[in-house]
Amino acid sequence: MNAMFDDATLAAVRAEIPAGRFAEPADISFYVASLCAPDAAYLTGQTLYVTGGWLR
Repeated sequence: MNAMFDDATLAAVRAEIPAGRFAEPADISFYVASLCAPDAAYLTGQTLYVTGGWLR
């Protein structure tokens, strides 16, 4: 997804993310698996922002 950006642009965005890095697939899949688990059946109508703290 980020292949279109040059190194300087990627570094600038990475510097703005409080976690200090871009997400890895495991960062996202953790939440997908959690929401698909039977224990999450009562959860409805939520928006989950997995952004590493980046508010932009």
